[in-house]
Amino acid sequence: MKSMNLGILLLFLFSLTSLTLISFAVSGGGGGGSGGSNSGGGGPPSPPKPAAEIFLTGSCSGQPVAISVSGDGAPVSGASVEITILSQGRSPVVVASGTTDSSGVFTFTPNTPASYDAVVSGSSIQSAGKVFSVSDCSKISDTKTRDSDGSTNNSNNSVNGTPGGTRFQCADFQTMRERIACRISISEEEAKTNLLFLPEECRTLNGSAYGQCIATYSVIQRCRHLSLDKDRDRCFFTQMYDLTNLSSLRSACGDNSTCVDDLRAKVFTYVKFRIYNLEEKSEELWEKGILTKDETVSFIEKMEIKKQKFNNATSVDDKKAVIKEIQKDWQSLKGTILIRVLGE
Repeated sequence: MKSMNLGILLLFLFSLTSLTLISFAVSGGGGGGSGGSNSGGGGPPSPPKPAAEIFLTGSCSGQPVAISVSGDGAPVSGASVEITILSQGRSPVVVASGTTDSSGVFTFTPNTPASYDAVVSGSSIQSAGKVFSVSDCSKISDTKTRDSDGSTNNSNNSVNGTPGGTRFQCADFQTMRERIACRISISEEEAKTNLLFLPEECRTLNGSAYGQCIATYSVIQRCRHLSLDKDRDRCFFTQMYDLTNLSSLRSACGDNSTCVDDLRAKVFTYVKFRIYNLEEKSEELWEKGILTKDETVSFIEKMEIKKQKFNNATSVDDKKAVIKEIQKDWQSLKGTILIRVLGE
């Protein structure tokens, strides 16, 4: 039942816009479905790359932290590692980057007690990230990785008042509408790859949930400057989760409910990425003079509210209903654009 629900949800997702999309088969078994970059001749699909596994060893600020990277239980040398500091109310800042050594280890020394995000990538592994907090006294507390949803978090990832980049822009406005109006006015060049505003989805979160949310948007932000949907999708699959062969990933889970739940969570993250992509499209239409700023702000506000509604939905059917609402909102906006363009 979980497999069917996952496939249905993704099929609904691909009807979200009628613009350029990468499509791929999501149902188990069978041979139908178009393949995006996987299209072509016969033969079984390439097995998915193993997810990167990240392990932390260290003590406190001012002392070395060792980040070990492995895939399928084997150390991964030459993997790229990027460390970002995440402080409550401030924009993320990269504080260290490099590659793992022959033992699959990258070492850095944090100077500030705060939340951090370690993102790893490589040709032989799927990209992954781990949010962790550095204490000013004794230890580093592991928290939830983006490739696992199993364990309970009890560390606080948000450290108020800790230096970690400039304060998020637009954060002091009282209403969502005001914050959105401010956010879309941030220069494109300035926000090209950096998260300079506090996402509405993250705004009400605390602790590890806040750090995880910021880390996700920080990674997604690297895809926003790309022009085409297919390139933004490819960026997401490279930077976050490779879902290009969902049916194979589902088959690999078998009867492992934890694996299925983890895969479902990744699909939900992708759904919200596509909603965010619609927000970006409306902003681009405003920049081109096709939509007014007020129309753009109104649409983005709707999407942010629907995104929260999607998060709060407790069943797949409820989530599908939210996606249908979003589809109607997008079609309505396209109708406004069409009338305006034809009228000219």
